[in-house]
Amino acid sequence: MTKESKNLKHIKVSGFKSIVKLDLPMENINILIGANGVGKTNLISLFTFLSHLSQGRLRNYVATEGGAERFFHFGTKHTSEIMLDLKVGINGYHVEFSPNLDDDSLVFCREYCTITTSNRQWSLYPRMGESGFVSDKQAGIEPVIKYTREYLEKCRVYHFHDTSNQALFKKTNKLVNYHYLEKDK
Repeated sequence: MTKESKNLKHIKVSGFKSIVKLDLPMENINILIGANGVGKTNLISLFTFLSHLSQGRLRNYVATEGGAERFFHFGTKHTSEIMLDLKVGINGYHVEFSPNLDDDSLVFCREYCTITTSNRQWSLYPRMGESGFVSDKQAGIEPVIKYTREYLEKCRVYHFHDTSNQALFKKTNKLVNYHYLEKDK
């Protein structure tokens, strides 16, 4: 397997946060440029979402981020489904979610992996709000599924300038503390 075959090649997203519909071919290096509020941060947050999904921590992540309602474009009254489709080298991953209105969580509707050398879809069988990557025994055996899970587990978001809800400048601070810059705590 060549190094290039491990690169993210294509992303399709619909109904995720501020992203109505996105069909984005990817290159080895990608730069996001745009005005405030156009969805750059939400596209980046997709990778955090996928990392939690692949590690069996999606339910907790969704809950701590304010519930499933916040992941659907303009909420569940406006959007009834989130769809994510990724192509990584010759492998692919597809997942669709609908909302569980009873507990504000995500329900997996479809989840599967693909490989370009076959027409087969390797179905995953999610359980209890977590991906089939962690709840399905075949996920550790089937090479296509294992490769895709391992790729998604490595998804990380690094902030040059953190503007997330946990950023230090958004925390409570002394109002009179303006005489000098302080180091990160």
